[in-house]
Amino acid sequence: MGKKANTVLFILGATVGNLVTMMVVFFALLTVFSFALAPHVPPQSQQWVVLGLLIGSIAITYFIYYKLVRFLTRKYDLEQHFEPIFPKKK
Repeated sequence: MGKKANTVLFILGATVGNLVTMMVVFFALLTVFSFALAPHVPPQSQQWVVLGLLIGSIAITYFIYYKLVRFLTRKYDLEQHFEPIFPKKK
C-alpha cells in the first residue's frame, strides 16, 4: 500500500475509533450523573446537564485522541508511513 492509502485508512480508522470512544465516555458520564447527581438536579435543568455531558465527552475524546496520536507518532515514527494531508505549497 502507498502512503496515500495508509493515510486514508488511518483517518477512517481514527474517525470510527473517535466515535466509539465518544459514545463510551458519554454513556459513562451519563451513568455517573444518573446515579450521583440526577436526584438532586431539578427536572427542568437535566436536559442542560445532558447537553453539558455531551460537550464534555467530545472534549475528553478530543484530548484522548490527541494524546494517543502524538504518542503513536513518536513511538512508531508514523510520519514516514503517511502522506501529508495538507502539503506545503512551494
